[in-house]
Amino acid sequence: MINTAGAGVDGLTKYGLEDFDSHFALKTTDSLAEGVLNLYYTDSRSRAAIQSIDSALIYDSTTGNLSLAIDPNEFYTTADFDSDFLTKTTDSLAEGTDNLYFHEERVQHMYYWAKAVEDIALGDVVQFAGAEGSHLLIRKADHSLPGFQPHHVMGVAKEEILDQHFGYVAAFGQVRHIDVGTFSNGDILYLDPTTPGGFTDSKPVPPNHAIQLAAVTDDNPSNNGTIQVRLNHLPDTDEVPEGLNNLYYTTARFDSDAAAINSKLDSLEDRLDSDDIEIQTLKNQVAQ
Repeated sequence: MINTAGAGVDGLTKYGLEDFDSHFALKTTDSLAEGVLNLYYTDSRSRAAIQSIDSALIYDSTTGNLSLAIDPNEFYTTADFDSDFLTKTTDSLAEGTDNLYFHEERVQHMYYWAKAVEDIALGDVVQFAGAEGSHLLIRKADHSLPGFQPHHVMGVAKEEILDQHFGYVAAFGQVRHIDVGTFSNGDILYLDPTTPGGFTDSKPVPPNHAIQLAAVTDDNPSNNGTIQVRLNHLPDTDEVPEGLNNLYYTTARFDSDAAAINSKLDSLEDRLDSDDIEIQTLKNQVAQ
């Protein structure tokens, strides 16, 4: 590149980049005429671009001032709120999801909020099926499941709960609008050993678990029955651990005791006449 700044050609001085930069630094937007598209900022243009779409808000495009077209006395103040608040009660405030109001049904009932791992119908007996996050998992109570234990039974579904959805389970209290089938008022219901989630009015016998669930309080037909839920496991001797003093009968224990008795009788017999009929008879009875 040939720098011709200041070099004379035909008696004229050449204008170079350094000359332009030097002179441009002395200019401002005031030195440059406004075009058609890129316009300069002015207060009037800015104010003209604003407009009010509410009759209660007055806008002066000349001054840029905003004002309300209402009486200042009509503003709602903290004092107004406090005054109005005093006229309200808890009956005026809707119940949230965490802080719940007291009422009789909540005192007389105990519910679980849980997530189903299979479809559960209203009135099905349900059992614990694990935990996920901060909530319980439930399924139909089923004697045949591997590792089933009576204490896994949690209660009766108060509503239909579809797979992977949440719903309420009554551990104590009433469950309404269910089909009580052929059951009658006053019938005591147990978990059916053969039907997952089902009831029976016949007390199960070992090896099945007798898990008492509810009593029928309203045997109305057409899915309009009511039961009063109250869980109670009725254990048999197979489910009650043996203590230290009151021991269960076993053949091995009997045989051991019989052997000890016979040993003592033999010792006694050695001291008496070997033809003693009473001692021999007693030994024969123990051996039977």
